[in-house]
Amino acid sequence: DIRVVEGKIARIIPNASDVDNDSLTFTFSQPFNNNGEWQTSLGDSGEYNINVTLRDGHGGIDSKTAKVIVIPKIFINEFELDDGEEWAELYNPGENDVDISGWQLWDGMSSPHFKYEFDNVLGSKEHYVIITSGLNNDGEFLTLYDSENLSVDTTPLLTDSQNNDKTWQRRPDSSLNWVFDISTRGLDNNADVIAPIVRLISPQDNAYFETDKILFNYTAADNKAANLVCGFYSDVNGTYEKLAEGLIVNGSIGNFHASDMADG
Repeated sequence: DIRVVEGKIARIIPNASDVDNDSLTFTFSQPFNNNGEWQTSLGDSGEYNINVTLRDGHGGIDSKTAKVIVIPKIFINEFELDDGEEWAELYNPGENDVDISGWQLWDGMSSPHFKYEFDNVLGSKEHYVIITSGLNNDGEFLTLYDSENLSVDTTPLLTDSQNNDKTWQRRPDSSLNWVFDISTRGLDNNADVIAPIVRLISPQDNAYFETDKILFNYTAADNKAANLVCGFYSDVNGTYEKLAEGLIVNGSIGNFHASDMADG
């Protein structure tokens, strides 16, 4: 059997001889080309029976069938190297669930090596996190092997000695681009994990008023959004609830009016 991971080139290298020393030519059934190669892509996982035909140019012909197994591509999508906080995340970009029972994740730089064996199914588009230990934050890489010890994915050699909330992650998911940024553990690596910041300008906390009509001014800022939807909440009616909602431009000043407020 020929085993290859989605995205890699599958190759069939036939070998034959002829007692008459005739020139031999091979042909291959689809999806292989005349050179016995097939550039696989995401979504090609499965088993294929490929017909390999031999001709000697004088009517002599023979054929054999080669079994080609294309393994689903699973990515090491993100990992954390901070001491006591180590973890790694797998991501399945495919449309089908993948049984990764017997697959193993190894590190490349610690001694002894960290090894984790999976016993689960990874759902389509699922982010799956495992806890790791003993990784080398001065320089580390991880490799994922299938149950037949075929390397499915590996990371670059990366360092993390900052002990903060940042991790190494592919951005976007399953890409070749690695960034060191705020953790998106268990989420899409393009997820916005930084909460917007709202600051009350006026009135000040515990301010005293002699009117039941009050204007609240505030600012709101976000790292990505161009516009923000802000809600005004209060318990003036006896229960804590939203009284109003407004849309403001990121970084600008907004306001809410409150009226008919009871003493207290």
